[in-house]
Amino acid sequence: MEVFKSITFVLLLALLSACSGTQKIKSGEEAYQYLQYQTAIQLLSEEYERSTIPPEKAHKAYLIAKSFAANDDLNLALQWFRTAYDLDYGEQALFDYAVIMKRLERYDSAMKIFEALSKSAEFQIMARQEMQACKTALVWKTNKVAYTVEPVSFNSAGSEYSPILYLDDQIAFVSDRPQSTGDYTFNWTGRKFSDIFLAPAHRTGEEPHLFNDIVNSDANEGPLAFSKDYQTIFFTRCSAPEEERDYCKIYFSRKGPYVWSDPVELSFVQPGFNYRHPTVDASDSIMIFSSDMPNGQGGFDLYYTRLSGTKWSDPVNLGPRVNSQGNESFPWLYLDTLYFASDRVGGMGGLDIYQTYVMD
Repeated sequence: MEVFKSITFVLLLALLSACSGTQKIKSGEEAYQYLQYQTAIQLLSEEYERSTIPPEKAHKAYLIAKSFAANDDLNLALQWFRTAYDLDYGEQALFDYAVIMKRLERYDSAMKIFEALSKSAEFQIMARQEMQACKTALVWKTNKVAYTVEPVSFNSAGSEYSPILYLDDQIAFVSDRPQSTGDYTFNWTGRKFSDIFLAPAHRTGEEPHLFNDIVNSDANEGPLAFSKDYQTIFFTRCSAPEEERDYCKIYFSRKGPYVWSDPVELSFVQPGFNYRHPTVDASDSIMIFSSDMPNGQGGFDLYYTRLSGTKWSDPVNLGPRVNSQGNESFPWLYLDTLYFASDRVGGMGGLDIYQTYVMD
């Protein structure tokens, strides 16, 4: 397999990813464990108010903060991490408080906390890395790059992410806007389940429409890739409402004379793990994706698989030169360059865009 060169940090990215269904939940902590963050916030807040035991209140405050952070509600996350720390939750709450400050670009304030934590045995290494990241971010903010980032006209009040060109004149992207298929509410966000949409790439004023009702379903359809001839789509599907436990899987569908084929799960997918965010190279023979399979470098790692005939090989981890102790996701291959998102220590905050190079 290709050897990956050194990684270059590029830009800041905020996005949504993961899976969570609609299980019946009995407590705020259970909702949190199932990634149902909207439900977790509601239940944990009620439990927090009822509790009279300081350690219990501190734990619930910490989970409330983590839930707000997962939904990118950073100001409320900041408040609750501070509450948890004031209730003696410990240095973890203080570290997370500083991380949120960094995500809010309050780098000077974050650096002061990281400096204090750099004397902690548990957080010494990470705190020093985060201090350096804050210093670097302040330098980057004063040296603007020659790019202007502007929103596209078809954005909604929901989430839009993972755009990719389709047939050269359209953009396929993922959204949880009200037009998405089905009537279920995704308990991570409190909005609808996501679907794949199409919008004109070079025209404005036209409303996006659903890709089709074969690929899209009541589940969450997510980040996708097309074959070179656009006759095959690879996409993420997770969080079917009727499933007892939710996992993301990669499916493919082929375009027929009249309709797309029923989606089929890729052969290497194993139960009990998440497989998501596929991208394929120009030859359609190598796929890179994100997974939380065991024995990786961190939470979600990037893996590759090769197509031999009609079968994909067993996935191989891209290793520590690409993967970190954090989460790597949303890969995209373009020629000899692999772009991906990571929340690794040392970034500007949250998920950032990185690049690495593929060599024969």
